[in-house]
Amino acid sequence: MHHSPSRAYTMIRAEVCTDSYSAAGGIMGYYYLFSYGTFIDREVQHILFGRNVTVGAAVLPGYSRFAAEDGYYYVLPAPGCCVKGELLCLSADDLVVADLWEDVPKYVRALKTVLRENGTAVTAYVYCRSNPQARKPAPPGTLAAIPRSRVIAAAKELAAELSPGDRR
Repeated sequence: MHHSPSRAYTMIRAEVCTDSYSAAGGIMGYYYLFSYGTFIDREVQHILFGRNVTVGAAVLPGYSRFAAEDGYYYVLPAPGCCVKGELLCLSADDLVVADLWEDVPKYVRALKTVLRENGTAVTAYVYCRSNPQARKPAPPGTLAAIPRSRVIAAAKELAAELSPGDRR
């Protein structure tokens, strides 16, 4: 999904993860990211972050999911709708990798309120397409409109390009 490593982005802050995942290591500075696409795939998580980063199921109310021309998904406001996905817990270093994967500035991180499966509202980062063109609804139960093998290959390609400082 990425084109060229670029770190020209503005760091904004989502809520700090309070889940046992972040507390287990006693490390502060982990943030929520709501994923509705390829980051849900556990193999993609392990390739890019070196571990499972999923906290649990969540929904993004007031949005619907669409497929872009390149086969990756994006969300747009849609009153009365919601996007099902997963809440992830990422470090600041993980967010750098996520930005590279999401091809910032093609996608931008925005702060949105998402609902965890227990109904608790949390503020999380959500990647939104900067300039969406097509409005083709994304099929339910899919993570991208391209073969999974291509997604995995792209994740491995990005991981091979990362410097040790990008992944801690």
